[in-house]
Amino acid sequence: MFGTWQAVSEARKVPVTTLKSAAKAVGVTHSRSERPGKTVTGDEAVITLPAGVELGDVTKMIRHHGLDPDEWVVRDVTLNKWDAILDGDIVEMRQVKAFLKKVPRLAALFPAADVRERKPVVVKRTAQPDLWVFTSCWQAPYHDEAFHRAFCAWLSVNKPRHGVDLGDLLDLPTVSKHRDNPAYFASVQECLNAGFKLLSERHDASPSTQWSLLEGNHDERLRTELLSRAERMYGVRPAVLPGQPREEEVLSLRRLLHLDRLGVTFVQTPDGGNYEHAEVTVSSQLVARHGWLTGPNAAARTVEKIGTSVIVGHTHMQGVQPVPRYHRGKLETLIGVEVGCGCEVKPDGLGYAAQPRWVQGFATASVWPDGSFTVDLARYEQGVLKWRDQAVAA
Repeated sequence: MFGTWQAVSEARKVPVTTLKSAAKAVGVTHSRSERPGKTVTGDEAVITLPAGVELGDVTKMIRHHGLDPDEWVVRDVTLNKWDAILDGDIVEMRQVKAFLKKVPRLAALFPAADVRERKPVVVKRTAQPDLWVFTSCWQAPYHDEAFHRAFCAWLSVNKPRHGVDLGDLLDLPTVSKHRDNPAYFASVQECLNAGFKLLSERHDASPSTQWSLLEGNHDERLRTELLSRAERMYGVRPAVLPGQPREEEVLSLRRLLHLDRLGVTFVQTPDGGNYEHAEVTVSSQLVARHGWLTGPNAAARTVEKIGTSVIVGHTHMQGVQPVPRYHRGKLETLIGVEVGCGCEVKPDGLGYAAQPRWVQGFATASVWPDGSFTVDLARYEQGVLKWRDQAVAA
């Protein structure tokens, strides 16, 4: 190479403009091709071809370099020419470079190896579940009448097997601990009449539904009033007739609302204690209570208190709250449900709550014979009651 650059330098002393002219000036004109070569890097290769090779000969040159033409494709071809001095002569060097790319390997596809015959899965239908419906906090006579009409229409269509009113069917504002409010001053008698009307119309909409009524904290106001102001009158009953069972207390809700005539079971604690402890057994895995906790996750906290899945009212809120826990080393999920309310939702909150965030609605449970269940919520908004794929306008 040192001799070459020296020769080029000497050629440049000739007063000509190109090396070709210099070659003619010194009387030397030759043309040579660079030797063929091959460089392979991963999936790419560069091969050098003799000058003058037609593009159609590239396949031959790929094979000449020991490569398989079926495994390589030509990306580009470049023809290079330059002048050089070799052994004192100026020669024209020529080179053809082919840039190759390896053809991607495609794995052959074959049918799946596991060809055992499968028998079709036979879906066994279990016994049909019972439909239960749960309502709460209608607080008659301050219930939402339009919601009540929509609910009765729902009852007439779906006819649940069981119904549980979780309590606070009546408002009873005049015997509450809150101060009297002229805007909400319905008498005890007005509350009883309105509550009986609600129960009667529910019965007429679905006579086959077996209803139970739990006592809520509003309903308990009547009992509390008696024990606070007329405790000596508490528990008074009609005189016992010979050969007849003892009649219900004169001022019990069971008697005042004619629950026996309506076929409604009044559920209280066995010893007549406070409402918090009364419950309806829905299945071996689910119970219903009025509820006594408030605030966020009230239903989930109730589950943790009593140790089983539960459906509650009381909060005027609605939601389903899973409660995962381990029992004897196995994970199980209990469910807490808040059903919503049926009372009017107004900015003054029926006189005892400001700007209440209450939700009107109810809940249903599909209960299978083994005690398992699924829960659905129904919501009443803007005059429309929606449950599953049904919508009922008031």
